[in-house]
Amino acid sequence: MIHLFIDTNIYLDFFRLSRDALEELRKIRAAIRADEITLWTTDQVVDELGRMREHSVKDSLDHVRKLKPGGGDPEVARSLAVFPEFRAARVEFEERLKVLLADLEAKVKAKELTADSVLAELVEVSTVIEVTVDIEDSATRRVERGNPPGKKGSIGDALNWECLLSAGPNDVDLHIVTRDLDFASALDKERMSDFLADEWKETKGGSVLLHARLSEFFKESFPEIELALDLERAMAVQRLVRSGTFGRTHFAIEQLSGFDEFTDAESNDLVEAAIVNPQINWIRGDEDVRTFFVDFVIRKASVLDRGLLERVCDEFEIPPEDLQT
Repeated sequence: MIHLFIDTNIYLDFFRLSRDALEELRKIRAAIRADEITLWTTDQVVDELGRMREHSVKDSLDHVRKLKPGGGDPEVARSLAVFPEFRAARVEFEERLKVLLADLEAKVKAKELTADSVLAELVEVSTVIEVTVDIEDSATRRVERGNPPGKKGSIGDALNWECLLSAGPNDVDLHIVTRDLDFASALDKERMSDFLADEWKETKGGSVLLHARLSEFFKESFPEIELALDLERAMAVQRLVRSGTFGRTHFAIEQLSGFDEFTDAESNDLVEAAIVNPQINWIRGDEDVRTFFVDFVIRKASVLDRGLLERVCDEFEIPPEDLQT
């Protein structure tokens, strides 16, 4: 299980035109559903998201508004044969931009942006740590002493850190995604401050790892995964491969039935599991298990290891002439 905390500044990026795509948030959601990630957050982060959303959305709206062509028509071009076509295209662009802005502004007011729905769902599945009076007192003392994280006169980062120290996970590594350099080492901005790393290890018993972007976190934690759907599928495959009960096998089969495409490696892993995992093999005659694997083997025969293919066909009594090779 990976334990993850995402700072407010990263969440707010998804309301702006940033390099990080909403796909990264969807990956988080998929990993949480698959019990691969526990996402930690705090009352402070939730409040900050609500308070600062409008400012972040305004940045994006302003960026779109700047797309509007400025100035009048260039006099030097009026005599050109292509000028009427240029003028018509410009007018059409301006009209389409008006429609786009109107639609975007309506969705902003109704809180119906894609980022709104994905972030709301993430908050629902997060483990939210409440800012108690004791935590607030500890954060206040931290700021007064000048200890990181945080800036003079601001208690937000200190509140988040004290929440994690008080109620965060014990004896595990914690991944923190933030662009706030108050968390970073003065010698190397890509790693955690020594002061904070030592404090975490002494208090919680694990290590704390710093990432500036969600994409960096996923590249390190799930290097072969690019899209949320890929992540969800890969985890569903592993859920069946590692199944330890008949009930989990049936659940995993149900999840996998929603996917049409699998990598060659995933295909071979599934077939091998059907042969060697007794929690699958012993119920291979159950309707859902048999239907899934018979259809799967027939479709994927051309990419399966020859030895595995022969064994699975024997186990599930699949005639060789049915295979799509």
